[in-house]
Amino acid sequence: MPGFPLHYPAFYLFIALMLTMNKEVIATNLRTHHLKVTPQRLKIVESLNTFGHLNIDMLYQEVKETYPNVSLATVYKNLAIMT
Repeated sequence: MPGFPLHYPAFYLFIALMLTMNKEVIATNLRTHHLKVTPQRLKIVESLNTFGHLNIDMLYQEVKETYPNVSLATVYKNLAIMT
């Protein structure tokens, strides 16, 4: 999985912080890190919060249920930039 930064501790810290927050706080945190707040990003964090540890395929399927046009690359890219 090239480009997927699982080896960075900051990735886990960022995700852990995001999982404990509501949508407004998540949106504020994304903006603070100069990231655009998109429905797909919110859904990714919401799915991780709801289901805990998901592999990329499970996360992709969960996001795709709400956003059928989302691509697997979008999920990977969004996880990668949340580091």
